[in-house]
Amino acid sequence: MSRCNYIFIKEDRSVTDGKKIVGDRCKSKLASVDTGGYCMGHAIKMKAISPEYEKEILSRRMASAAEGRQMRRQRRATVARELVETCKTGEDGRLKVNPRVLAAMGLDQQCDLAYEYSVFKALNMNPSVSCYDEKMAFARWLETPEHLRIPETMEEAAAVLGMSIRALIMWKTSPDIINFINQDVESRIGGLYKMCIYGLGEGVDRGDKGCMEILLKHLKEKQESSKNKRKGFEIPKEMQKEADEYAKLNDHEMQGVALKSTKEAINGKYFSETLEKKEEIPQ
Repeated sequence: MSRCNYIFIKEDRSVTDGKKIVGDRCKSKLASVDTGGYCMGHAIKMKAISPEYEKEILSRRMASAAEGRQMRRQRRATVARELVETCKTGEDGRLKVNPRVLAAMGLDQQCDLAYEYSVFKALNMNPSVSCYDEKMAFARWLETPEHLRIPETMEEAAAVLGMSIRALIMWKTSPDIINFINQDVESRIGGLYKMCIYGLGEGVDRGDKGCMEILLKHLKEKQESSKNKRKGFEIPKEMQKEADEYAKLNDHEMQGVALKSTKEAINGKYFSETLEKKEEIPQ
């Protein structure tokens, strides 16, 4: 290897950015005889190498970069796997994690992208959105810890979904993917609800007053919420009076279902007229 012989000119970006001045030499140590005494970038610019050799060099660089990415993924997956196993066993003085909690939150389950994709396609939940099934399956795979993903790489995931890697990279920041992951996180947290109720039941069985108070408060809130849901329309007194008077006038003719239907008709007419007045917009 020797230094690059390229001399900068005023049209070069490095000169216009102020990093170099006209007449400066590149001095890169990556020049060689094969590249005509230039570094690869300047050799391509000066057309000092053949197009075939340029493609070969670029192909080598891409292969080397892909190999480096793969090695980094494997290293991260190995570290994550070891960390999870270490936490489960409590070795090296680390905090021991309860495997039942991991199971309740679904954090110990593998994600098979092909299976998830087939499920979403079978359900066909939102056919109006382009690539909805592919996006949702990818979101499920993406939020899974790396050592539990099947397949492991983005390239393989793109092949399973029939999409390009570029599309998957863009999806990672799309609102659809982010919303799905947020909802799934809420669902995972909801998996602990049953465990909370079970633990609360154990406390009540032991006679723990704190657990009893929590349970009674919870039941009271549930009952109040249920009552609020069953609350119907508040019928104005004048309208109710009108319905009662009308019913008295026709009481000898209408009984039971007929009387009930007449009252409902009066109420319905009142609400329809009220809504129409509210919807009128002054000009």
